[in-house]
Order: sequence, then C-alpha cells, then structure tokens
Amino acid sequence: MVHKIHLYSDITDLRCKQLINSQNWIIAKMYNYNALLTFVVGMSYCVCDFNIFVGDEVTITFNGPRLYFNIENPQLHDWKRFVLCFKSYPNTVREHCPRGYALFYSYVLGQARICYKMTRLGTIVDASASKMRGSVFFGNDGSVTIKVLQLPPSGYVRLINAQKVVPTTTTTTIPVRSTTTIPKTVKTTSYTVYYVIGGLVLLFILIVGSVIAWLCWSRKSRLSSPPH
Repeated sequence: MVHKIHLYSDITDLRCKQLINSQNWIIAKMYNYNALLTFVVGMSYCVCDFNIFVGDEVTITFNGPRLYFNIENPQLHDWKRFVLCFKSYPNTVREHCPRGYALFYSYVLGQARICYKMTRLGTIVDASASKMRGSVFFGNDGSVTIKVLQLPPSGYVRLINAQKVVPTTTTTTIPVRSTTTIPKTVKTTSYTVYYVIGGLVLLFILIVGSVIAWLCWSRKSRLSSPPH
C-alpha cells in the first residue's frame, strides 16, 4: 500500500513538472512575440536623427506637432552667427537668404548646443528672443525645406525627429516622328535640269520655225520670179 502511495506521488510530481514546463514554454513564446511586436511597431515609427552642414539644402518631414533641431557648436565659439533659410513663398524677400525663403538666425555665445522647436505653423517655440522672419511653406505631406547658409566653424545642425524626403521622378517617353528632309542641293539640281530642258525645247522650236519660214520664203520667191 505504501509502495502504491509513493508511485502515485511520483506520477503526480512528474505531471506537475510537465505542467510547469508547459507554462514556462508558453510564457517564453509570449515574451518573444511581445518583443517582436514591439520591434515591428518601433520600426514603423522610426525617425532619423541626422546632421546637415553649411551649403546643404534638404526637404524633410517630421513626426508630431513640432520639429526639434539643435545648433551644435563643438568648438564653443563665441558671438558667431548662424543662418538657416526655410522655404517660403516666391514673393518672400529676407536679408541673408535667397528670394523665396524665410529667415531664422541668431548667435552662439559659447554654448556647445542650442535647442530649438518649430511648430507646423513655422513658429519658433523657446524661451529665447529668436524668431522666424517670414512664413514657412509646408507641402501637402507636411514637408519643409531647410537651407543652411551660415554656421560657426565646425558647427552643424542636428535634426532630431526628421526624415529626409526622397524625390521621385517619372520618366515620360515622347515618340519621335521620322521626317525626311530633302537637301537644297537636290532641289537646285532639279531646277537646273528643268531650265536646260526648257531652253533646248525653245531652241528646237526656233530652229524648226526658221526652217519652215525659209522654205516658205524660197517657194514664194520661185513663184513670183518671171519665166525666161
């Protein structure tokens, strides 16, 4: 009887271990699934953090209601101006920027970094006195074009939550009509041949007419002369 009780206890322990292992396997699978789901969702909302330098002009989009960008001054220059130009409307004219661009500029005062935020209305939102001079144009996809005109030496602009817009181009094939051009030399040669043939025909007519006139004159002279 005791032997049966021990055997039953061993079987129960074995089933419990199997049940625990099954639960651990299910939990591990669920964890892997959640990790994969988190990775996929994170990839779908991935944004690019990239830098632009003097002379660069990029069209970007950004997530959220604001664009976050920094003016980086790694060499800690003091009283150095930076100038950014944002695509505006064709009639916009601002100092330092090309026509059709709004102006944003200020100075670094020895800071390693100055952080800015721009709304989708083109307004700079921070505690400084810096402001956008002109209206910023946003595309239908929410994109905006930035041109870097001036930065402190070794400085750059860091775009925090932006993505570059890659322009797509479409190729249109225009059918080419085959045309035959007659050279002018050929036309001139044809006209010359016509002139020669016309001249020869006229000369032939003159000769035949002269012969006929001579024959008529000779015959008339014979008839009019007295007989001997």
